[in-house]
Amino acid sequence: MLTCAALPHAIGYNRAYDVDPREAGAIPEIVDHARRSGRAPLLEVAAGAPGDAGRGALARLGLARLWDVVVLRMELDLPVVAPGGDVLVRAALPDDAERFAALAIRAYGDPPPGVPAPDRAAETRAWVAFCQLGRARCFFAERDGEACGVAIFVPTGGVALVDGAATLPGHRGRGCQGALLAHRLREARSEGARIAVSRAAAGSPSQRNLERAGLRVHQRMEVWGEPPPAV
Repeated sequence: MLTCAALPHAIGYNRAYDVDPREAGAIPEIVDHARRSGRAPLLEVAAGAPGDAGRGALARLGLARLWDVVVLRMELDLPVVAPGGDVLVRAALPDDAERFAALAIRAYGDPPPGVPAPDRAAETRAWVAFCQLGRARCFFAERDGEACGVAIFVPTGGVALVDGAATLPGHRGRGCQGALLAHRLREARSEGARIAVSRAAAGSPSQRNLERAGLRVHQRMEVWGEPPPAV
């Protein structure tokens, strides 16, 4: 389970990953812990793992299947070819942190229906920290000298978590994500990573971008949480 008191409604920081529904009592305990902490429970279960009985148990706890996620991976044993286009990718340095955070929030926009609205102040602090602390590698995508997208990757030894990227709406479909992804894969490889791993909503443009770059689906997950209120 990953929790962050400073970001109680941020789904990226408050969820239970790889939940095994066969472990007796695990799911009720996770759900109760989240609710006691004032958070909406959010669980990721391997696709197919719950079975009918497991899904029934999740539903009895007031949870519903919200969306599906795919985990993708790629061996970094070959050079990564950059896509053509007019997108320039450059590193976001610590002095760029405030600008990086503001662009990230604009590019990601509002959450999808059923996901709680984030605390924007806390979210800004998180993006600033990514850029300032140096644990993550942060990048801007620029077109015609204008910053229009952001991306990060986190090196963890031989594995690079290539996750977290967004483009401003007016610049989507212009190659920003492909350029950001290729650049991060090359950087990860140059730092000694042997494998790149990423995540995306199943069937999303993000999944298609990752697959075009050579990543392949490694695991499928079901995301369960409290259903959105009826309209």
